[in-house]
Amino acid sequence: MAAIYWRNAATCQRFDGEMWFPAGSDVDTSFARQLCLGCPVRWDCGTVALEAGESEGIWAGYWLKHKREREALERALPGVVARAPHGVCSECGRDYVPNASDTGRCRPCVRGLVPAAPVRDYVGQLHEWLPWRQIAAMSGLSLNTVQSLMNHPREYMSRETADALMSIPPLAVMP
Repeated sequence: MAAIYWRNAATCQRFDGEMWFPAGSDVDTSFARQLCLGCPVRWDCGTVALEAGESEGIWAGYWLKHKREREALERALPGVVARAPHGVCSECGRDYVPNASDTGRCRPCVRGLVPAAPVRDYVGQLHEWLPWRQIAAMSGLSLNTVQSLMNHPREYMSRETADALMSIPPLAVMP
């Protein structure tokens, strides 16, 4: 069945979707699972879930929150390349792979890091008008820190460093 249309034929379309995304671990999911067993697109559903790395909800009759059930679905669909389960960071909105001590936030957010690219772009624009020393002085950072950001790009940086650099007003560079 074409991937885009499988949901239209799914048995679950006639029921409340919340049944397939239970709020707690002690919720009775037997009715939802029973419906999945007779669903004509059960394996399409399971394939989509594994390929997307779904980690919540009941898909093809398997509750993917539980590692044992996810592995059982992977065994039932041996030709499907399963993507690691993922979550969406509650702070920045990026996809991330949850771990055992999941906080609902990605590793950079847990560590207090922010994406460096927008800051690097802004500092590059400032440097069109200001020398590195002046950018460092205006941000309260060392010259080495500012130059390191530009010469040794990294994906993330500390929130404090980003805030210091982004606090330099754009009007400060106007001639």
